[in-house]
Amino acid sequence: GDYAIMATFDDLLTIANVHLVSGRAGEQRRRQQLGRVAQASPTAALLIVGDTNMRVSETAGFDRLRSPSPPAPTWDSRTNRFRADAPTFTAYFTRWFATPEVEVSHVAVLRDAVRTRGATFHLSDHYALTGVVGTRTPERQAE
Repeated sequence: GDYAIMATFDDLLTIANVHLVSGRAGEQRRRQQLGRVAQASPTAALLIVGDTNMRVSETAGFDRLRSPSPPAPTWDSRTNRFRADAPTFTAYFTRWFATPEVEVSHVAVLRDAVRTRGATFHLSDHYALTGVVGTRTPERQAE
């Protein structure tokens, strides 16, 4: 099925929002999906962000794509009990991958629940990320 949506800005930067296959047994398929997204990018500068469902150990070996861990876990089953029968653990499933031409800074994990009409809840089983994205000039890519 579909797992990504891409937007290209001024033929300079492509951003893909993804929701890759979930589950421990899905590593090979997630890697294939991520590879297809990278191949489809019309620009060298590429940011892939979203629910990757990837374990930290799965994030290496993607040619030019690097994936630092967010500043805090993006899944915490102790505070976000999306499924009552889920095991208790934290993970970095929502994350980003970027080529050297992309600079990502000021990343924050939005962990607060939504409060409305007397109810408090999380919108998803993963916490969202926010940050600032830009492209690097050729001289800054060596950094």
